[in-house]
Amino acid sequence: MMNDNHKIQGCSNEQQSHALGDYEATIRLSNEALREHPQDVTALYRKGLALAALKRHTEALSSFEQALEIDPNNADISYHQGLALFELGRYEEAIQAFQATLRLDSSYAAAYNTQGLVYQDLEQYEEALNAFDQALKSNPEHVSAAYNKGLVLLKLDRPGDAIAAFDQALQLNPALSAASYQKGLTYFHLKDYPEALAAFDQVITKTPDFLEAYLYKGITLHLQKRYEDALHAFDSALQLEPECAPVLANKGETLLELKRYQEALDAFDTALAHQEDATLLYKRGKALAELNRFHEALEAYDAALEANPDLTEVYANKCTALVALGRYEEALSLYDSVLRLNPALAPTIYNTKALVLQALGRHEEALSSQKMAQTLNGNLDDDLDFEYELEDDEDEEEEDEEPYHFTSAQEAFRQSEILIEHFRYEDALDVLEQAQQLDASDALIYCRKAMIYYTLGDNEEALQACETAIRLDNTLAVAYRYQGLVYKELQRFDEALEAFEKAIERDPNEEIAWQEKGFILRKLKRDKEALEALKEALRLNPDDPWALREHGWVLNNLLRYEEALVSLDKAVELNMHDKYIYQQRGFALKKLKRYEEALDCYEEALLIDPVNLWTLQERAVVLRLLGRFGDALAACNHILQLEPNDAWTFQEKGFVLRKMKRFDEALDALNTSLLLNPHDVWTLREKGFVLRQMKRNHEALDTYNAALEIEPNDAWTLREKGWVLNNLERYTDALRTLERALLQDPNDEYAYQQKGFALRKMKRYDEALRALNTALTLNATDIWTLQEKGWVLRQLKRYDESLDTYDLILKLDPTDAWTLREKGWIFNILGHYEEALIWLNKALRFSSDDKYAYQQKGHALRKLKRKQEALEAYDEVLRLDSKYADAYFFKGLILKELREYDDALDAFDEAIELNPNDEEALYHKGLIHRALGHDSMAEDAFAQVLRLNPNHKVLRMYPKDPPKIDFF
Repeated sequence: MMNDNHKIQGCSNEQQSHALGDYEATIRLSNEALREHPQDVTALYRKGLALAALKRHTEALSSFEQALEIDPNNADISYHQGLALFELGRYEEAIQAFQATLRLDSSYAAAYNTQGLVYQDLEQYEEALNAFDQALKSNPEHVSAAYNKGLVLLKLDRPGDAIAAFDQALQLNPALSAASYQKGLTYFHLKDYPEALAAFDQVITKTPDFLEAYLYKGITLHLQKRYEDALHAFDSALQLEPECAPVLANKGETLLELKRYQEALDAFDTALAHQEDATLLYKRGKALAELNRFHEALEAYDAALEANPDLTEVYANKCTALVALGRYEEALSLYDSVLRLNPALAPTIYNTKALVLQALGRHEEALSSQKMAQTLNGNLDDDLDFEYELEDDEDEEEEDEEPYHFTSAQEAFRQSEILIEHFRYEDALDVLEQAQQLDASDALIYCRKAMIYYTLGDNEEALQACETAIRLDNTLAVAYRYQGLVYKELQRFDEALEAFEKAIERDPNEEIAWQEKGFILRKLKRDKEALEALKEALRLNPDDPWALREHGWVLNNLLRYEEALVSLDKAVELNMHDKYIYQQRGFALKKLKRYEEALDCYEEALLIDPVNLWTLQERAVVLRLLGRFGDALAACNHILQLEPNDAWTFQEKGFVLRKMKRFDEALDALNTSLLLNPHDVWTLREKGFVLRQMKRNHEALDTYNAALEIEPNDAWTLREKGWVLNNLERYTDALRTLERALLQDPNDEYAYQQKGFALRKMKRYDEALRALNTALTLNATDIWTLQEKGWVLRQLKRYDESLDTYDLILKLDPTDAWTLREKGWIFNILGHYEEALIWLNKALRFSSDDKYAYQQKGHALRKLKRKQEALEAYDEVLRLDSKYADAYFFKGLILKELREYDDALDAFDEAIELNPNDEEALYHKGLIHRALGHDSMAEDAFAQVLRLNPNHKVLRMYPKDPPKIDFF
């Protein structure tokens, strides 16, 4: 790829051969040229390009190196040297070559892009990302850089930002199927299946023979349970490649879902004929099992395990096949292996194991296995269903157990404890009824009944049992504790608090009561009291993870984040399976601006509860705070798939879109949030901010006024309202509003900044300077405030201070075009025109559409008597703004000085048409007419000047022969 800044002039025969793709001819012609002129750089360069095209990279490198010895400052040759080194796998040398290229031409986008590819191959992804960003900065239309940026963002696990990069590539080249495909894959892995399908369909429309797009379209449709559509996609892929094993495997999986087992088996067999794969063997076994061909299924499962012993899902299916064949002991042995290999399958395995044990008549073991499954599932209410098809001995009838009759309440009480340990709650209640009949005055019996009812979720029965226990013995702390737990479950927090306090009165070492008291006080937003209760709980048991979690939670509420982390760190060491610990730890880290660690915590919480709304929302916020706006947007969209009417998420989505400068979409999201929650001040504020960014200032003002009706003294809204009033040039109103904002928040730098702006516009420069200096005490490096200060100092004619201020800005950002232009402007005022030109040219290098920079450049050139260049500068102003009267005026002055009077008159006429009150344009027009002998026209122009300014001193002093005025 050639950079336009470094075109090499060469022999036409070589160029023509190269352009036609006849690389051998190019090499031959180049060699002929080099025999005559060994120092012919162009011939060496063309030869290198041809050799590279033929993949003869070592020879190509030699040509480029020879060319660089002759012309070491040629960026194109240096770039292709790096490219050859890259192709040869000499990565470090390639990077050095690209760095050399960029020293020669810092805007060489292709060098940045290929350097990024080198870093990508070296798995140095942050460096690669920086290189692709530099490529896009140098050339915003560099399609490859945008696409490659997307790929490297995927490597950095930033899928949302990757999608934004692929979208950028597609905006530049809508036909780029690879970008659409990668976008689809990214959405697929984010489980955003509608967006994934849309992307795959775009690929297929653009490139109908893109097999992988059909494959992933089929997989996506399968996951959406659109099995017939998935089959159609797989069949389309198979038309392109009839024996593609991955397509056949996925087609077989879909056919299994459709219960078309024989067709599924055929698909797996065809795939296996071309690709021996453990997963395919396993799926073949599944199809055979569904066809009741269990012996063959077992053979397939064994073959799969031989190919890959770590394919743990095979073991469970093998167990099922063994059970179907009545080989129960083998199945039982294998169940234990499955549990060791894949603990995540434990609930299913224990349930199935219970069925097998039941079939073998090993009822106690079956019950134990069932209870273990229920414990792991967190479900203590479901009864085991023994209707699974097992070969039961129908001749053997179970006899009903005779109920045991106890001789004492204490004996029954002890038996209830054993039954509770085995989760046999109903049986335990029956036993406690017997205990109650034997001793109706034992309060502990009712306490235990309360505990069981509470566990079973029967809160009314639990309360009655507690009340009976308390009536029988009001000194029992445990009775009040259970009463408090039931009230807590019913969210009757005041009554719960009273019960826990009574429990503590009766037993100051009642650890659970202290814990629960802390919890209730937190729910009642009495955090300082909650903290004291939890301290007492931790005194009694310093290693209780629940109390540590609550302690950290309360400290978070009290904004004591470092202390909160200490408790939460200890809690997570003791219990790694509590999502609330990870949530609160993430929250503390977020508040401490340790965003990456916070994100890790939220990810851990989501592993435990993938659909927890609070965690998903917090994760979206942290992604935004990390500047990963694409990922944050994807996170918001995921939440809205789960909760389509969540106002908070629409609000956050609007915030993220605003950060991405997608203002129309941001406004849509915020309006949706306000439909769901019309009086949310934060959303109204954000909507106003977006409207201000869109320059819809009147609507922004209305929105801020609506927010202030709800919260009249909100400092942020008052400041933003002042900002909008400034935009509307209502400076007095703005000043009044900003003063109100500063009463509420005396440390708001932006309020002082906008106050300074309003005062400057009101020409109250000394006051403006004081306001801006106050803003800078709060944030000494804010560029906008420093720019305003520099402008005000210029208005006060304190030029040296103004220049010092601009120098501060340029230390922060050497490429700030506005500041470079303003610095040039001041040098013009000081009469340092050569220096002014230096700064103005720098400004135009970074902002080529700044009409004011061109205008000031024109002034400097005119003062330096470089009149033709000055004319060109004013023409640039008019190219950018054809209605800019001052540019016509100054252009007219130069043309007048060049004695090009007709053109000068045209320029002055344009200036006067745009500004009929431009007395200086009229005056100079009169001078030209007088010089041309058009006395009446001259007098007419001078008369118009006097009508505009009767005190025009030149005309009053020299009414018939005005002197030449050098107007600047």
